Amino acid sequence: MFEDLSMHRMVSKPKAKQDGSGNYLPNGAAAKGGLNKSILDAGWGAFIELVKHKAECAGVTVYEVDPHKTSQICSACGEEGEHKDLSVRTHECRHCGVVLDRDHNAALVRRFGARKISPAGR
Repeated sequence: MFEDLSMHRMVSKPKAKQDGSGNYLPNGAAAKGGLNKSILDAGWGAFIELVKHKAECAGVTVYEVDPHKTSQICSACGEEGEHKDLSVRTHECRHCGVVLDRDHNAALVRRFGARKISPAGR
């Protein structure tokens, strides 16, 4: 299972913006260029294609899942929490108290689907 990431959007150039007098504003293009090179050097797209090919040969299905809100939803209770910066590596649910590694929680959300369970268990 992989996140369905848009490599094309991840490595696109930042748009140039002008202020009211027609001067161009700083847009971080130099820093973005370095990030783009790192993303392309890592070869994630090629790696995913290789895994898909190997999985097909082995008769296994590879899924690409939407990463939207997987870091906010709790895999234990299904409640949505607050947005986390990428520097926050732990998922701590304020609703049920579960504490998991952020990536582990996201994988469980995608693998099993988080669903809300009523207090009566129905």
